[in-house]
Amino acid sequence: MRYVSKSAIIKSKDRKIKICDNILMLISHHIQNSKDSYEAGGVLIGRENLCDNSLIIEFATEPMDNDKRSRNRFYRNDRGHIDFYKNLYNKNHGIYKYVGEWHTHPENIPIPSSIDLNNWKRLAKNSKYDTKFIHIIAGCKAIKLWEVSYVDKKVVELATLFWKDVYCDNNNI
Repeated sequence: MRYVSKSAIIKSKDRKIKICDNILMLISHHIQNSKDSYEAGGVLIGRENLCDNSLIIEFATEPMDNDKRSRNRFYRNDRGHIDFYKNLYNKNHGIYKYVGEWHTHPENIPIPSSIDLNNWKRLAKNSKYDTKFIHIIAGCKAIKLWEVSYVDKKVVELATLFWKDVYCDNNNI
């Protein structure tokens, strides 16, 4: 029996957000289930459907060689994350955009640290566009999503997805 992830659809106040199954699978490979595992993270890349104001998150980067990682900290330091995004953007005529970031925490149900909250607000403040960024933290038992608006810099929790609900037996698909 093999388990596969299902795409997740989250409904926020003003839009739907779809996280494709490849993103959930990528993130799940970095869950900190052992005491010697380090935090992992990367950027989220997606596209907006202007017809129904939905966001589809289709690509993400994984930890790279020059990132700084420890048990309780991930610092995206490798230029490869931005290069990956720029290459995808250029090859697809600008339909993809940076939509936020993801990282892991060594706890069952993740809670953003003050460092996370300050970083998310800084990213929103430095944005050139009127947008809402999505941030994901993956814990051992659940994955949580937050949204930060360029306009008011408020951090709003969108959803908690339990890993047991994200995966299904592919014989039942």
